[in-house]
Parts: sequence; structure tokens; C-alpha cells
Amino acid sequence: DASLIKSVLINLLDNACKASEPGSPVDVDGYALSEGYRFSVKDHGVGIPEEELHKITKAFYMVDKSRSRSRNGAGLGLALCEEILLLHHSRLEIESEPGKGSCFSFVIPWEDGGSAARHSKEEGGGEM
Repeated sequence: DASLIKSVLINLLDNACKASEPGSPVDVDGYALSEGYRFSVKDHGVGIPEEELHKITKAFYMVDKSRSRSRNGAGLGLALCEEILLLHHSRLEIESEPGKGSCFSFVIPWEDGGSAARHSKEEGGGEM
């Protein structure tokens, strides 16, 4: 469902903006792979400590609770993203380096099990 994938991307973009200083770039990428379409959202913000990475997709968990509360966070966004991605046979991949930022990625498999080359020809290109 495209609207659910859109909501995942919007949530990841919102989180990236919250984690970044005003004016800092947020990188968004999408491209076709043999197994599906890969999306990624990268911020250049504070990053996430390694010991917290496995916790951040749990409901109500926030790395920096005081900062998230001040920006109206409830700690549900990444948990919802993870559930939506599981419904689409995917998972959230998270890479982070404290002080340098975080990258959140996922791959949505082709619905019919087709290849990137076939979908690229049918849809007029592989660009996002």
C-alpha cells in the first residue's frame, strides 16, 4: 500500500529533522534493486548510541526523552514504521554514529517478485 509506505517516509523525514540542527541537510534516496526498491533517509544530527539502537523501534521508547517531549514526540513513530514495514515483508535498517548522524533504510520487495530491470522498463525508469 503506497500510502503506508509514504507514512513511513514522512515519519523518517520528521525524525531526521528533529535530530538535526536547523539548516542541516537531510538526505533522501531511493533506487531500484534486483529484490525491490530501497529507500533511505539520513540526517547529520546527534546520532544514536550503539547500546540504544535495538530499543528505538519499541513503542514509547525515546533516546533523548527531554528533547523529544519538547518537540511533541510520543515514541510511537519508529514502532509504527517497523510494523508497517513488517506487513510489507521488510525491516527498518538503522546505522548511526553519535555526533555524526543516523541513516534509516528499508527495501520494499517487488509485489510480483519481478526484477528491477523489468519494473524499470514498465514504469519508464528506475528513478524516484
